[in-house]
Amino acid sequence: MAHKLALIGGEEFADAFQDVHASLVADLGGEPRVAFLPTPAANDGMETVEHWCSLAREKLSALGAMVDTPRVVDRESANDSHYAQQIAEANWVYLGGGYAHVALPILQDTKVMEAILATRERGALISGASAGAMMMGTQAIVITPDHLQEIGRYWESDTPPDWDPPLPPLIDGLDWLTGKIVAPHFDRPWFSRRWFDRELLKNVPTLIGIDEYTALVALDTDGTWEVRGRGFVTLHRTRQ
Repeated sequence: MAHKLALIGGEEFADAFQDVHASLVADLGGEPRVAFLPTPAANDGMETVEHWCSLAREKLSALGAMVDTPRVVDRESANDSHYAQQIAEANWVYLGGGYAHVALPILQDTKVMEAILATRERGALISGASAGAMMMGTQAIVITPDHLQEIGRYWESDTPPDWDPPLPPLIDGLDWLTGKIVAPHFDRPWFSRRWFDRELLKNVPTLIGIDEYTALVALDTDGTWEVRGRGFVTLHRTRQ
């Protein structure tokens, strides 16, 4: 079967994105039960984790969803039976932002991951914002401290013509989007197009660039995708 996925490019809990969330709630119908996972933010500390959980509950509850926020932040909590049950009972699993390379080792081969996979197979919506979206590809970009420092220099401003940021390493993702890398925040000026013709796409032929305030959504069983929100989705394929 075709799986229900929503890849979100960032700023997912900003007011300007609520219309997209509302459209997903409407598509699911009734009062969908959401399990929001803050796992990609696990290394940022519990204050940050609580911040994201609070925002998820506030924003999604306002749209009529019932929201659980299992604090899956390490291997022990990823094997918590209660958290796994919350995910198993959800019809929308929401992977939050942070770092894909933090979340993937926490979740691999755990009760929570088993519950996510089972929930996905029975037709629940799986959405990922920023790092959560990155996790779904064949490989995921690792944001190293050096790379993060470079990004911070140009988060709001244009990059100089000679800017040549370090090439980020890659790790294996969930491979739900085979042969693809997901790049959120794609409209930010620091996202170097130089990466496309370098080693980043050597073994993964397609990059999906998703702007902030934007989602790439597949809900129909025929596997078609649509873009929702105010930005664009860019597909970049490796030259053959």
